[in-house]
Amino acid sequence: SWNGCNVLCRRLPGVVLPEPLPQQQWPELSEQQQQQHHPDVSCAAGGAAAAADAPTPAYSADFIRRRLVVFVSIVIGYSCYYLTRNSLTYTAPVMVADPKLAMDITQIGAMTSIFPIAYGMSKFVSGVLGARFSPSVLLAGGLMATALINIAFGFGTSLTWFCFFWALNGTLQGVGGPCCARILTTW
Repeated sequence: SWNGCNVLCRRLPGVVLPEPLPQQQWPELSEQQQQQHHPDVSCAAGGAAAAADAPTPAYSADFIRRRLVVFVSIVIGYSCYYLTRNSLTYTAPVMVADPKLAMDITQIGAMTSIFPIAYGMSKFVSGVLGARFSPSVLLAGGLMATALINIAFGFGTSLTWFCFFWALNGTLQGVGGPCCARILTTW
């Protein structure tokens, strides 16, 4: 039935399909043309047959190797972003315990509140930047800049310093995701 074909072919609901040609008109049509004119046959029986008949793309070994290298590089790069994103989790107890900094948990809370706001806002800008510039360059540049910001964060002694660099870190963190997505979708 036509409804079965809609389900098997995963067509959108409400799509009206043409009626198949009557059986008597088929002798002059090839088998492929018959399946095109009779969707029940092409959907139900032709799904597996079409998959078997369809040419499988032949990728060179170099292409597959390059794709694997790109994928592993993206995973490592984004993992590094993730590590520098959570560095305050490990340094906050030390910052509160250090008498030279004279920080309390409220000040740490202010810093941790700034990060997701900067991160979320930078996602919008990073998506546009990732579409206009090389995502590989943005991914690597953003990661290097994030590393430098995290190092500069360690030289601070005031809440203003920490908040500024942590917000800057959040802004640069937003570059990673859109760049990885673009690299994956364009290979």
